[in-house]
Amino acid sequence: MIEIRIFLWVCLLAFAPLSAAAQSTLTQARWIQHLKEDLIPFWTTPDALGDPVGLYPSMRCNDGSAFDEQSPCPEIASIKWMTPDQKFIIVLSRQAYAYLVMFHMTGDRKYLELGKAGVDFILKDARDELGGTYERYDIDAELWWHEDGRFNIQKQSYALLAPAFYYYLTRDLAVFAEIEEIRQSILSLHKLDDAGHYAWKRKGESEKARRFAIMAYLDQLNTFYTLLAPIAPQPLRAAWLAETDGISRNLRDFFLQEETQLFHLSGAKQRGEKGRPKADFGHAVKSHWFLIMNGQLANDQLRIEASREGGMKVLNSSFNRKAGAWSNGFRKTGKPYKRRDSWIFAEQNQLIASLALTEPRLQGVLAKTYGYWLRTFVDKENGGIFDAVNLKGKPITKSGKPKHWAWKSGFHEFEHALVAYITSSQFEGKPLRLHYALVQELEEDELNPYFYRPRLDSLTDQAPGLQVATFNRITFP
Repeated sequence: MIEIRIFLWVCLLAFAPLSAAAQSTLTQARWIQHLKEDLIPFWTTPDALGDPVGLYPSMRCNDGSAFDEQSPCPEIASIKWMTPDQKFIIVLSRQAYAYLVMFHMTGDRKYLELGKAGVDFILKDARDELGGTYERYDIDAELWWHEDGRFNIQKQSYALLAPAFYYYLTRDLAVFAEIEEIRQSILSLHKLDDAGHYAWKRKGESEKARRFAIMAYLDQLNTFYTLLAPIAPQPLRAAWLAETDGISRNLRDFFLQEETQLFHLSGAKQRGEKGRPKADFGHAVKSHWFLIMNGQLANDQLRIEASREGGMKVLNSSFNRKAGAWSNGFRKTGKPYKRRDSWIFAEQNQLIASLALTEPRLQGVLAKTYGYWLRTFVDKENGGIFDAVNLKGKPITKSGKPKHWAWKSGFHEFEHALVAYITSSQFEGKPLRLHYALVQELEEDELNPYFYRPRLDSLTDQAPGLQVATFNRITFP
């Protein structure tokens, strides 16, 4: 294992000393600047907020304007299934998460209120008769509903993304009670057996609904389990930790391809399919990232080390030294994709930033990929992050997807900014300041910066109902 680790470090570390410009990408100030100048303006225009506020639009044009069916912008006009008369639960949750991150990093109460508006729509208006949430809202009919056969466990999990982050910021037990009710609905409607198999669609819809899908496991960890399991109120914490551990183990056992350290997207490993797996670098590094964190929750050092090495192997396969950029993955033909998707790039940066906390030499690679992100994915004219760029670093717009659509809607770019801000504080050796709206007193070890473990230096009142925490010694397993 040690020889493999040394080889992987060497592969990624073949870089000259960093320039001052590259070094500046590893600072807190750079990511606060990115948040305020590149991200916030695009997501706080009147067209972004919804009518009423919190019932956010499902899509917007790349200039930030609302979609106009009479004069459609090309980045949306070509996508026939996007319709402005429907709102999606995924959009509400991802976009509310974005506003909550704005508050977490700046302390500005108005962003907390914007995020809370989305959380309220999810928890108060979008609840279905089975204890979960509906999939979409029809503006004309003024009702929430499910489209037959389209709702699945991934969408249900993403409904909990913003409520989970809101609980992390506030520890509001009433919100946690709603989250727990939705979690129980997921267990009842999707968990198939004591071995921890989850159905993609609700049990009983069809035999195909039982198929293996990595997102049935990974996105439960991603949206609510990993963040909340260590801080769930007693006496529920043990059950949350046990389910988190079971899902993590099955994610690895059901989907990991040992040779490449990629993860099958559709559970082909269990069906005995041959040939190149359907996989990408995004789901692979994301899986390794969560397996490392959940290995720490389970105090399983072997799992931590296995996924650290697996994640490094995928990053080595992905990194293009000439471009200083990550790749999406390889098609079944073995050829690389001719595009770089922002969500995959963000996940790769988040993994290497986390690993660089204990392996500082990786900061050189991270500075390169951060520089690429800031140069190519940022829309310098209208703000926000392009959905994808081509291999020359030019945004894919007319033949791609807009900056605001159901499966983007702010989540990845704001998580990327938050992780960069947190980890850069450790790289600089400066205190990390994050903002909370806690409604109850906590034990010192129950207040963490997102997925990381710190030393809490202070927690002070900033304004009525708001606090600012100062952390040092940010660690990642």
